[in-house]
Amino acid sequence: MSLRIRRATNEDNARLCAIDALCPQGRGLRFHYQRDDFFTRSRVYDDGAIIVAEEDGIAVGVAAASVKSVRIAGKPVRAGYVYDVRVIPEQRGKGLSYALVAAVEAYLRPLVDYAYLHVLSDNRATLAITRRCAMFPIGRFRVLLVPALPRPDLSPRLLAGAARAEVLAATAAQNQRYDLVPLVSAARQFAPEEPGSPVVGLFAVGDPPRVAASVWDPTPLGAKVVDRVPALLRLGGRIGPIRRILRLPRIPRAGEALRMWEIFDVWQQTPGDGEALTAFCKAMQALAFERGVALLAFHLDPADPICAALSPLARVTLEGAIMARTAVAGERPRSLELAYLDVRDF
Repeated sequence: MSLRIRRATNEDNARLCAIDALCPQGRGLRFHYQRDDFFTRSRVYDDGAIIVAEEDGIAVGVAAASVKSVRIAGKPVRAGYVYDVRVIPEQRGKGLSYALVAAVEAYLRPLVDYAYLHVLSDNRATLAITRRCAMFPIGRFRVLLVPALPRPDLSPRLLAGAARAEVLAATAAQNQRYDLVPLVSAARQFAPEEPGSPVVGLFAVGDPPRVAASVWDPTPLGAKVVDRVPALLRLGGRIGPIRRILRLPRIPRAGEALRMWEIFDVWQQTPGDGEALTAFCKAMQALAFERGVALLAFHLDPADPICAALSPLARVTLEGAIMARTAVAGERPRSLELAYLDVRDF
C-alpha cells in the first residue's frame, strides 16, 4: 500500500464529507457531522489549507489549518489554527493522524508565529499527537452544556442598531484582557441577516444591557447527528408523555439531529453581577426552548469569573486545553492567563 499526503481539491468534497461522518466527536455527548460541503468551515477564515492522506488512491484521512491575525501579550502575531483532523476507523493506529498534523504544521511554519489547536481533556489520542508534535498547553477552555427549558415571562432582547454597536464596542474593550484575540472579530465579520449566516444574534438582558453575548447556530456549517447522549442529558428524551406535560427539554436520541446554540463573548456591565448572568442564562434557555433548540453551549475560559457564575446551571461540563507550538523549534510558547475563544474555531 502506498501513502500520499497532498492538498485537497474540490473533487475530494464528497469523500471528505463521508470521512467526517465516520468520525464521531466527544465521549459523553457523542455526535458526528453531516455536511454537504466540507470546505464551508474553512471559508470563515482568510487563508488556509486542507490536507488529505490517501492510500492507494483513496482518501482515508484529512486535516485542516487556517491562518489569522491575533494579539498575544499586546502584540499582533500570525497564528495558525489546526482543526478537522479525521482518520477513518479502519486506518487508525498507523500514524496517519500524526502524519496529517505534521503536514499541516509544515504548511503553517513559514506563515505563522504560533500553531495551535483545541483538544478535550478526554481525547487521549489527539493529546498524544500534540506531544509528538512538541506542542505545549498554553491555556484551557470549558464548555458548559445547559439544556433549553420553558421559563415563563423570561426572554432576552435581540440587540440591533446603536445598542448592538455599543455592546460590541464594550465587548471589544473587555476582550483586551485576553490573549489569542483575533484582530478582526467574528462578531463583526458575520451578520444575522446574511443568507446561510451562523449568527442567531447578539442578545442581552436589562435595559440598558447588564449582560449580553453572541449566539451562533453552527447548523449551516454542518449538522450534528447524535451517536450517544450522556445520562445527565438523556432523561428529557426518554420520559415521553410526561415530558410533554411538564414541558421538559427534548434531548435528541441516537440518529437524530442535535440543535445546539453556541454562546461566545459573554459580556457584563458590572463584573461580578451573578444575578444578571443567571437571568441571562435562563432567558436564553427559554428562547432556545421556543425555537426547538435542545442545548446551549457556553464557551468560556475557566479562569474567567463569568464561568464560575454560570457553572451551577450546567448539566454537563466539558474540559479542554489549547495546545500550541511556536515557529522556532524547541521554544516553549507563552502560557496565557486568559485565553480568548474564537467562535470560528468551534
